Amino acid sequence: MTRVDWASHPAVRKIDIRKLSVLMALINQSEGKSFSEMIPSIIEANKHLTAMGLAFTNDEIKLIFDVMKKDMSEEEMQQFNKLRSLMNLPTWL
Repeated sequence: MTRVDWASHPAVRKIDIRKLSVLMALINQSEGKSFSEMIPSIIEANKHLTAMGLAFTNDEIKLIFDVMKKDMSEEEMQQFNKLRSLMNLPTWL
């Protein structure tokens, strides 16, 4: 599965399209940026979701990260772990 294909994963398609839209925008904005450069975009995406009265459930977050982790490089995994720590996500992600 390529990085572009993760959004087509059958389980991911069950997530509200509005949530996925915000997530895809975040991914597009973050392309080529370091983790520290991504933080403002992550905060902005979270504010956007909140303004729409939406939030990812723990199960949705786990699913998205499980699907995305399959194609991550070592550097991306390190950034993922930083993000997980910043967001206080459980270690099982």
